[in-house]
Amino acid sequence: MKVLLIGNSSIDSTKKVGNQIDNDFDLVARMNRFELEGYQQYLGCRTDIWIINRMISLGRSNVHYGNLQTKFEERKKTSPTLNNMLMMTYLKNENDFNEVKKQTEKYSDFEVGNTLKVSRYLKSEWDKRMTDKFYKPATGLTSIHYLIEEYDNLTIHNFDCGKTKHYWGDTDKASEPMSSKHNWSFDEILISELVDNGKVKYL
Repeated sequence: MKVLLIGNSSIDSTKKVGNQIDNDFDLVARMNRFELEGYQQYLGCRTDIWIINRMISLGRSNVHYGNLQTKFEERKKTSPTLNNMLMMTYLKNENDFNEVKKQTEKYSDFEVGNTLKVSRYLKSEWDKRMTDKFYKPATGLTSIHYLIEEYDNLTIHNFDCGKTKHYWGDTDKASEPMSSKHNWSFDEILISELVDNGKVKYL
């Protein structure tokens, strides 16, 4: 199965791959506060899975949607293939997993990804490679490793490991990737290795 994960970095305007995105993949996943209106020629409009981090899912982010279920229904009108919301988050243990499932059971069409294996792997890689204090991995990095476990053919697009702002021109500086606590060099190292090893490719 061919799966595409689309990130939220600034758009390369020379890559008008919207039609390819909409027609050449079996599943298209987008993340967090993605936008479609006005960006279709670059990013398409097909969305099958909406990946959301823990903060947005629980209404704790700087910019959130209030009623997440309503936002899902709105997005389904634009992307009729949209099937479900999928939480991607670092999980400390089984209790953590069960707790976030309990906190989000009010939603329908919602799944908490079991990222326990991925979380353990990312923490172990951090301990091997980094000297900074550990901070939970970014949604994109967690999603990439989760999707590799689930599917055999993963392509990524519009990722630059926190170097640029969100493509829709976010005005809330606190929510921008460059302002986050993530260590983006960690993401860059692991993603580059996945690409070099043929486990992931760029569109």
